[in-house]
Amino acid sequence: MGKKFAKKLQELMDRNMLTPSELAKKLNLSRMMIYQYLNEISLPSKERLPAMAKVLGCDDQELSKAAFEDYKEKRIKRRGF
Repeated sequence: MGKKFAKKLQELMDRNMLTPSELAKKLNLSRMMIYQYLNEISLPSKERLPAMAKVLGCDDQELSKAAFEDYKEKRIKRRGF
């Protein structure tokens, strides 16, 4: 489901030397939620992306673009196009 987003998130976490637990704590999320993002189980809401970008030291658009591509792919698969 969230292949591009998961890859981008892992890349940014590596760049910032953050573990899933550390990122979860900084974002006030559960560690399980971060693991769901990393394992392509779910995608964050658009409201959550700016806070994630700030913690990860990147532009909002960097995460938004990856998430949008995954949302678009999911929608296409669901509709059968």
